[in-house]
Amino acid sequence: MVQPGKERTKQLILEAAQKHFAHYGFSKVTMDEIADEVGLGKASLYYYFPTKEKLFQSVVAREKKEFMDSMTLMARDNIPPPAKLRSYVRSRFEHFNKLMNLNIFDLRSSSKMKPMMKPMFEEFAERELKILRHIILEGKKNKDFNVASAEKVAEAFLHTMKGLRLCRIRASQGPVIESREIADLEQELELVTDIFLQGICNDAFRPSPS
Repeated sequence: MVQPGKERTKQLILEAAQKHFAHYGFSKVTMDEIADEVGLGKASLYYYFPTKEKLFQSVVAREKKEFMDSMTLMARDNIPPPAKLRSYVRSRFEHFNKLMNLNIFDLRSSSKMKPMMKPMFEEFAERELKILRHIILEGKKNKDFNVASAEKVAEAFLHTMKGLRLCRIRASQGPVIESREIADLEQELELVTDIFLQGICNDAFRPSPS
């Protein structure tokens, strides 16, 4: 069992690390700076996080957990499934912006970080798919959606969201995606969601063409 004092210290470290990574980027932040921010000795910081990579991984995991927890609650709300799908897309876009603010794409060339981050991202992708599947299945049961397989539709929608984001990441020339590209991505996500709902909604729930 984690002692309350230790858990609070860990959260303070994560908060300080998040601020430093967002402001300076992974490569420029030192463990000494984070230890000073929290008022710890460097040895004490290493007790909680043995490497800077582990600390960054924990910061990202914290962000992703917050996103997934909020999406789990949203999926249980008493709102129509089409509205849930739109809420998911908006929240996912906001989550993407938070990860960008951490300068996460500064790590694309890091051979050390990629193997560390991959299992975490895969785990959260499974959770994300489960939530989408729940929304699509609810819409099918309520006759909001006309789909043969909630599993396949949820998977296709998630792949589409990932694909649009990946296109913008690959098009960027550096560790930061330009604000214009971000705005274009947001519009693209809304457009694709409209098209997707046009295809799966029954007539009574189909969105009006914009």
